[in-house]
Amino acid sequence: MEEKKRKRWNILDTWDGEYQGNVFGNKVAVRGGLFLLVVLLFMIYRHYSLGIPFGGVPDTPVEQVEIPVPEGKE
Repeated sequence: MEEKKRKRWNILDTWDGEYQGNVFGNKVAVRGGLFLLVVLLFMIYRHYSLGIPFGGVPDTPVEQVEIPVPEGKE
């Protein structure tokens, strides 16, 4: 049983001991980082332009609306 497991893992293991480097290349890694930076900057811009605080809770209190209860339903 142990020998079968060892053979199976040896077939799946193709790493020869040398570091292969970044699979996607530096160009894709830099583009991904720049994309994340642009999205972050856009989010910050939208927060400031709309006047929404980062906590998501507005500074002004929410209006309380009284809902009338029909007669006989109290």
